[in-house]
Amino acid sequence: MKNFHLLTALLTALLFFSACNKEKVERTIVDKTIRNAEIFVHTVGAFGDEEGATVSRQASHYTTSILERDLNSIITYRYQSVPGYTGTDEVEIKTSKGSDGSGPNTQIQYITIRLTITN
Repeated sequence: MKNFHLLTALLTALLFFSACNKEKVERTIVDKTIRNAEIFVHTVGAFGDEEGATVSRQASHYTTSILERDLNSIITYRYQSVPGYTGTDEVEIKTSKGSDGSGPNTQIQYITIRLTITN
């Protein structure tokens, strides 16, 4: 009987915690062709104080690969390839939104930017 109560309590806790996880994950792919030495800029979006973006997987063939937040809380991604490089490069950006200020962000997005660099 004791084991039954313990099992019931564990199942109840598991159901409770799985119901509390309301994190929404979205994936987006951006394909873009740019010329070597061209600066590529992608607007990620507007983010509140508790929200933001990070590079979760860095590009491989870059001189510049950075996220920037302006005074209006707009985040942009900026990329420039290594001089003379032609081929493909890829970066993944993780964005987090939906925080109420006291809890974690609930809207997660992964943006994969696939670049084809030409002469």
